[in-house]
Amino acid sequence: MNDDGSLKWMSDRITAFDYGPVIGSDGTIYAVPRWDWLFAFNPDGSEKWRKELPIDSGGQVSIAPDGTLIVCGQFHGVMAVDPSDGSILWTYTAHNPVGETITNAAIGSDGTIFFGCINYLSALNPDGTLKWKEHLSTDVFPYMFMYVDGDPSISNDGTVYVTSWLGTDFHGYYDIGYIHAIGMGDPDAPSTPVVSGKNYGLPLLDHWFSIKATSPSDKDVFYMVDWGDGNVEDWAGPYDSGEMIMVKHSWEMPSNRGEYFQVSARAKDTDGLLSPWGEFEIKISYPRNNVFYNSVFLRFLECFPMLERLLGWIR
Repeated sequence: MNDDGSLKWMSDRITAFDYGPVIGSDGTIYAVPRWDWLFAFNPDGSEKWRKELPIDSGGQVSIAPDGTLIVCGQFHGVMAVDPSDGSILWTYTAHNPVGETITNAAIGSDGTIFFGCINYLSALNPDGTLKWKEHLSTDVFPYMFMYVDGDPSISNDGTVYVTSWLGTDFHGYYDIGYIHAIGMGDPDAPSTPVVSGKNYGLPLLDHWFSIKATSPSDKDVFYMVDWGDGNVEDWAGPYDSGEMIMVKHSWEMPSNRGEYFQVSARAKDTDGLLSPWGEFEIKISYPRNNVFYNSVFLRFLECFPMLERLLGWIR
């Protein structure tokens, strides 16, 4: 628009927008339509470039301190785009089995990228690698499913604020909202737990995982494990710093041919200092031959884990 409110120019060759444009330091205007494209316009309204995105789009562009464009796909992940020509620099795939909308990104002065997905606030390094992920919960209903509902914001002291709402449980619907303040981690907190195990399995069978975290001050540690199916094991321990522990879990029948679950573990030392969440993904799927798939056969395999491994072809 001109200063007097009259129309200066208009581009009408694009599908619908859900979010407004952002403007780079050189005056370039960036906007993402509802699906799959990123547009760049010169200040006079002429099109500078357009780029089809490799993941679903529809969000708002964020601009990093070095000028890199950050776009969060509505359902799947985050990507970095070169502002000069729209080329993709990297993509980060967010684990999002329930298909909830990913928030737009907020970017810190050091280039850290913050976004919300399901009940997590995640932080990415400027190169697209995961820095940390924080599981959001409530003090009233600590294990009920919570959804990040708004875009994160960053204060001058580096604290990240994000809003959420409480989802539905088996007893009814809760229309409760929260605001969460996430600060910098304590350097004396335990390291991010390393979670290891098989990345595939059958329903109803026990699957074993190893977990290990280290306390910089060599304090004992406790572990919380979120199995990704609504079941959470509260703080088990204490264990020696650096000691590898073994835990097991079984999943119910998947809702389709195969379903991915994210196993997340967090450590806490005896002073109450918390680590970031460590993650591991496992696919639980039906066997190809359902004739053999019954509780008796599964329990038989459970007694003979080597046989279950040899019969992995039936997955």
